[in-house]
Amino acid sequence: MTVVVNTPGATTVTDIADGIKAVLDTLTVNGSAIYAYDHEPGYDGMDIPAATLFIPDVERPELSEAESQMGADTWDSTWILRLYTGLDDARTAQRQLEVLLADAILAIDANWTLDGRVLRARIVRATSGSVHVQNRSFPLMAYECELEIRRLVDTLYT
Repeated sequence: MTVVVNTPGATTVTDIADGIKAVLDTLTVNGSAIYAYDHEPGYDGMDIPAATLFIPDVERPELSEAESQMGADTWDSTWILRLYTGLDDARTAQRQLEVLLADAILAIDANWTLDGRVLRARIVRATSGSVHVQNRSFPLMAYECELEIRRLVDTLYT
């Protein structure tokens, strides 16, 4: 028996990252587009307000569990999505970040298949905090979000 995977793992992860970034590219703060990164650029070189994406954790069903669909492997991944604003003015930063979080949730919910790349994408958790960066004159305010995604990867058995 030969197993041919039509969508290799690296392409699967890269394709999902492209889909997430495409959604993030639609976000704005006060009418201006945010900087959307498909990676974590590091605080020093990052323009704000920003959304960044970190490498996902990937989970598949154990061998004793059934796949979600015959002829396909289920890939569940959890992506860390970080949303940033400058904390030079606390009230403004908090309002901007609240709007950015709400808009990110709504944008993912509106395009929950990431243009057909996945079965389902959903922000399931967001934790707020601040980040102090040595080379910045003011700290950053951030939300760290967990974005859960389910994708089926076609497998052909011959």
